[in-house]
Amino acid sequence: MRYSRRWWLIVAVLYAFAWTVSVPTAQTEEPSGVSAPSSAEVQSDSVGPQPSSDEPEQKQPTLTPNRDTASVAYVEMDRRFNELRRELLDDRAKTLDWWLVATAIFLTLLSVAAAILGYFGFKKLDRIESEARKNMEESEKYAREAQQYKEEAQSELEEIKIDREVSEAILLQQQNRTDEAIEKWRSIANITEGTDNERAAQSWFSIGYLFFSKDDPDSDAAINAYDAALRLHPNDPKAYYNRGLAKLQLNRIDAARQDFEKALNLAQTMGSAEVVERARVRLENLDRGDAP
Repeated sequence: MRYSRRWWLIVAVLYAFAWTVSVPTAQTEEPSGVSAPSSAEVQSDSVGPQPSSDEPEQKQPTLTPNRDTASVAYVEMDRRFNELRRELLDDRAKTLDWWLVATAIFLTLLSVAAAILGYFGFKKLDRIESEARKNMEESEKYAREAQQYKEEAQSELEEIKIDREVSEAILLQQQNRTDEAIEKWRSIANITEGTDNERAAQSWFSIGYLFFSKDDPDSDAAINAYDAALRLHPNDPKAYYNRGLAKLQLNRIDAARQDFEKALNLAQTMGSAEVVERARVRLENLDRGDAP
């Protein structure tokens, strides 16, 4: 932009110079097709008395055209005007160039500052996000651990509660408070079934034992309790043996025989010598036809 404007100014100055040079040249030249009238022609065309040849010829003064002076003044004025205009345009161009350079430097520094600030800002933001993500992961980890500790604590509390319930049931059983002991074992079975089936099966086994060992045995209730125990723990030889006794009490000989045989087989497999001996004796008595 700077150089193109200066080139236009140079072209304009050269054009003005060429024009100013051509004007005085054109003004001083006379047209070639027109000649000045001779003195004879003037005399022939004039009216009035003619001077005699004896009178000396008077020389007419030569006048310098005023237009030459005007042309020179105009050229000088135009030259001065062009110089002033060129100086003014040069000053304005320098001022504009200075402002353009200053603006370019300012914008460059502003861009550099923005880039630097953006770089450090993005780095800081990335660091903040990384720390936040790390803190969130640690918080989630601590939350999972806290939840695990809470569940373990609740489980331990439940175990303590169940152990206390079992202790109370055994105490009631030892005190021959059979009905209360049965209800306590039933409560334990309902609480632990699904979470601790082994304990629940043991509770149902205890219920069956209490029903069968009462002064007035309830064999049907005992059989139902042993059924619940075997549903949760199907490989308990003691439950099969005791259920066989309850069935034998109801004179269900064949069903009792099946439970005794199952108890004998499981006891032999598991190495329960006491159940093996008792089941074998019961089977031998049934083979001999001995009544219960």
